[in-house]
Amino acid sequence: MSSKQPRKQRLARYTAPYHRRHREMSSPIDKGLRERQLSRGFMYPRAMPIRKGDRVMVVRGEGKSKSATVVAKIDRKARKVYVESFTYFKSDGTELQRPMDASNLVIINPDWSDIRRRKILNRINESVDWTDEVVSEFEATEDEYEAETVGPIEEDSEETTD
Repeated sequence: MSSKQPRKQRLARYTAPYHRRHREMSSPIDKGLRERQLSRGFMYPRAMPIRKGDRVMVVRGEGKSKSATVVAKIDRKARKVYVESFTYFKSDGTELQRPMDASNLVIINPDWSDIRRRKILNRINESVDWTDEVVSEFEATEDEYEAETVGPIEEDSEETTD
């Protein structure tokens, strides 16, 4: 965006193609996790586009909490993120997921299953030889950090009584 005019900035944002919206919907990676991995010799990006499967923590807004949850769905058109444990009820009793803005979330444990995401790490950490052992250590550190900061994700267990 080259213009300074607010109306042109808004127009460019509202009419942006999906590949730009993908980049706009980025969330920062937790600072403690970045520092821990840096002490082990790995660098992280400061922020990454949020994806389904990332474990996040809500840091601003109504759902602010100290527990991690998993991203359930992302709506690029509306620029909203839906997190598993944040729901509300409509007046007719229907339960819906509460939409959140990506800027209100912090990524606690990124999902590295996608090859494009792994390329981000390869680009930043060119000197690292990504063997299976290194990858397992890398992911173990992320899991340890998540357990120390927010604890494990609590699964909702529905008890059925007949």
